Amino acid sequence: MGRLFVALRLPHSVRRALTEWRVEIPGLRWMPSEQLHLTLRFIGSTNPSPVKEALLKVISPPVTVSFERVRLFPRSSTPRVLAATVLITPELQALHARIETALEQAGIDREGQPFHPHVTLARCKNADPASLKPFLEETGLHANACELDAFHLFESILHPEGAKHTVLESYPLG
Repeated sequence: MGRLFVALRLPHSVRRALTEWRVEIPGLRWMPSEQLHLTLRFIGSTNPSPVKEALLKVISPPVTVSFERVRLFPRSSTPRVLAATVLITPELQALHARIETALEQAGIDREGQPFHPHVTLARCKNADPASLKPFLEETGLHANACELDAFHLFESILHPEGAKHTVLESYPLG
């Protein structure tokens, strides 16, 4: 059984804009363009059936996703990921809250940390934070804001070459 998460899929044009400036940097493993997404809620390994049913109860208008900057998470001194941060709008915050409520009603504990919307662009493994600093200072985000009209339940299965994400179910917004 894979790990489940709820996310927004990004349009091709946005994924292209988020990947066109990639350069080789020791210690960074860039995410495949087709796997770029905005995670709304990581769930973990569990039976997908009650999750699918719970998410049917989420009613929300479409959301607009706007990008802010490229940064390191969780801390620039010990980064695990390079990410594009996303502006938290009232609509995005409300969608996240509705998903949390639906999952909690299905018996899944609330996530214990604040919602920090972002798109993981690369995984950092032994990347030297000092060598990433010039790249971060020079890199600007040129991805346009986009309106998204669905969210998705994904399954992530780990493989030696990286995780593979599969959409299990899609839920319209609006």
